[in-house]
Amino acid sequence: MSIDSSRLPNVQSDNFTIRFNRPIVLNTDMNNPKEWEVALIQANMWYSWNNIDTNPNYNNNTVRYSYDGGGNWVTVVFPDGAWEVNALDAYLKEKMSENGHTDTTDPSEEKFYIEIVPNFTTLRVDLKISNNYRLDLSIGDFHLLIGLNPAIYTIDTFGQNAPDITRGLNELHIHSSLIGDTYINGEASDIMWTFRPETYAGGALTVIPSQIIYQPVKSTYQLATINMYITDQLGRRVDFNGEDVSYTIHIREKVKVK
Repeated sequence: MSIDSSRLPNVQSDNFTIRFNRPIVLNTDMNNPKEWEVALIQANMWYSWNNIDTNPNYNNNTVRYSYDGGGNWVTVVFPDGAWEVNALDAYLKEKMSENGHTDTTDPSEEKFYIEIVPNFTTLRVDLKISNNYRLDLSIGDFHLLIGLNPAIYTIDTFGQNAPDITRGLNELHIHSSLIGDTYINGEASDIMWTFRPETYAGGALTVIPSQIIYQPVKSTYQLATINMYITDQLGRRVDFNGEDVSYTIHIREKVKVK
C-alpha cells in the first residue's frame, strides 16, 4: 500500500491522514477474528526541515556584533533554513561586508575580524575575533548550535561544548495510527520505524529498513483511515516545509509461530 502526501490537498506532510472511500474490511466474523500486522517497506522524504527558524520555539536566529569595542552593536538575523557551520560564518561575513565593517585595504582580499570556524580536530566550533570586535551570543539559543556558552566574546575562543547544529534532532520516528500493542521503555507507542537522517541538508532521504519488522495492527474490524506522522526523538514535530513525504507499507494476516 502506498501513502503519499502529494495526493492530498492542504495537508502538512509530516502529519497527514488518508481516508478510504470504502473501508478495508479486516474481519467479517468477529466471533473468530483474524489478527493482522503491518510493516514499513520504504519511506521517501527530503532533508528540508530547519535548524534555524523565526518560530519562537527555536529562539536561535539572532546574534549581535560590535565593530568598536561595544560602543555600537549590529543585529544579524539569519533567515529560516537548514544551516551548516560554514554557512553561518559566510552569512555573518556577508552582513559585515555589506555594513562596511571589514578591512578592504587590500582589494584582492577582504579581511574579517570575526570568524566562526569548525575545528575538525576537537569536533568543536571556534571563534576568531580581533581588532576590538565583539560577538554577542548571550541572546537567544544561537550559541547552542555552535557549542559556545552564552556570553559576549572579545578574543579568540575555543568551543566549550559539542555543537548542536541539528538543534537536537538526531533521529526521526515514523508513527502510524495502525500500530497497536507495542511498547518503548514500558510506554505504549505507535512508532513504526526509527532512523538517523544520513544525508546533507536539502538531500533526498530514502528509508529502506534493513530488516522488515511486522507489528500488530490495532484495528480488528476495518480500516477507514490511516494517520502517518513524523517526530524527532524528543517528540517534536518535524516540519518538512512543504516537501512531500510518501510511505510504502505492507499489511498482512499475522503469521502464526509454530
